Amino acid sequence: MGNLELLKGTAAVSLLIIAILGGFLPLHLHHARVNQETLRRCNGMAGGVLLAAALVHLLPDAQEALHAASVRLKELFTTTEEPFPTASMLSGIMFLVLMMIEAQVQNMSASSLEEADHGHYCGADHGHFCGADAMKDALSNLKATRPLLKSDLEAEQTVGISIGVLNRTTTFVSIFLAVGAHKGLAGFAMGTKLMQSTERREFWISILMFGLCTPLGILLGSSVLGSVTGTGVGCCLALAAGTFLYIAIPELLLPAVQSSRDWRSG
Repeated sequence: MGNLELLKGTAAVSLLIIAILGGFLPLHLHHARVNQETLRRCNGMAGGVLLAAALVHLLPDAQEALHAASVRLKELFTTTEEPFPTASMLSGIMFLVLMMIEAQVQNMSASSLEEADHGHYCGADHGHFCGADAMKDALSNLKATRPLLKSDLEAEQTVGISIGVLNRTTTFVSIFLAVGAHKGLAGFAMGTKLMQSTERREFWISILMFGLCTPLGILLGSSVLGSVTGTGVGCCLALAAGTFLYIAIPELLLPAVQSSRDWRSG
């Protein structure tokens, strides 16, 4: 087993532990006040590392691995002297696919909330909707949380696959550190949401699934990398770059910038 494979195995176990600890932490900090601004800034720093890794390391490596395919595509579709930007195209496609999936999940979550809010009036003198308000709120939270939970699990598995296909130790270490910081904070945020909408048993299962997604993705990505060469490696790196760009920009950096703007205006 090479050094990079050993690092990937260590990273998979570490990310599992980080995610579970982050997810269970809200149970022990139920009455504590957590500074959301600090969490967003930490996410912003992790997003900066992922953004730099995607632009400085992954895309150039992908374009180099895809050079032969890019030359052939240039001959077919363009008349310029520069090779076709195959890596950038694949990265952009991955970014857009993840964005469309996220938009669809947000729409599903909003629809679930609307359905949960449409109670029927029971005609009692005190004017309540059938069922206790607390039960209705819990149902609304649960219906809204499940699509988001599914989306988070899919995103984390995609991140794991993207880590697994990395083929350089220096790039892997910097991305692992950024993803590790993001994983702990994401686990904390998920644990906080789940506490408000699920029972203890479902809470534990959801956090465990969240923790396992990235390690399983790393194993899957490593197996894919071991079975492809040349153009296949370039495609994997380009798709990984698109994934990290999506996690970095709309998921981490934009919320951090918006939070900073709100704090200054306040």
